[in-house]
Amino acid sequence: MKAIIVDDDPVFTDILEEYIKASDRLTLNHSFLNPVDALKYLKKNDEVEVVFLDVKMPRMSGLDFSDLIKNVPYLVMMSSERDYAADAFDKNATDFLHKPVDFARFMKTLQKIENIHAKSSVSREDNSIIFIRHEGSLLKLLLDDVIWIQANQNYVDINTFDEKYTILNTMHNIQKKLPANIFHRIHRSHIINKNHIKEVSSDRVTVTLASGDSHIPARPETVRQILSTMNIL
Repeated sequence: MKAIIVDDDPVFTDILEEYIKASDRLTLNHSFLNPVDALKYLKKNDEVEVVFLDVKMPRMSGLDFSDLIKNVPYLVMMSSERDYAADAFDKNATDFLHKPVDFARFMKTLQKIENIHAKSSVSREDNSIIFIRHEGSLLKLLLDDVIWIQANQNYVDINTFDEKYTILNTMHNIQKKLPANIFHRIHRSHIINKNHIKEVSSDRVTVTLASGDSHIPARPETVRQILSTMNIL
């Protein structure tokens, strides 16, 4: 999972960066001393799943910041004042870390995140349908019929074999509701259904639509992940 740190204390940020590196469970995308810069980053990078957030910061408190990042699955709030723990959980924080934080306590937070993530993945895999808001009503789609999904500015295009549905949503929100064993985010702007892959190369995946083949760009590391889940002779 990808994470960022938002904390105006550079010393504690350095410590947390070392913890994340040592844990080998998270990928640290970026650290921010300024919460405004962090908000700008999150608007452009919706793949971030974990935010470590200080409560007391200049210009914007962590509590106010949390109201603006509804699409981040796991929020870990931090403070040297224990009294903020109740406020953190009122904001639906996954955990609260009282500073200073030792490595053992940090690892307990990661384990909590992983446990929640595992339960969420199981529940997603039990679903075979989704409902989307389309032309003023709810439309049922079979997940098997969804071939690939593409970001389209503030919208998302859901492509089936012979139809395309454009809905107001984010890639991150949709990814959370799809079974992770079938749908892979192969690029920042693309999610594909593994069952509809026709061809895989080092930097792209090909799927078939009624209009013909579509070649979708893919990161090399994502291609390797997909190949590891496929039956290859």
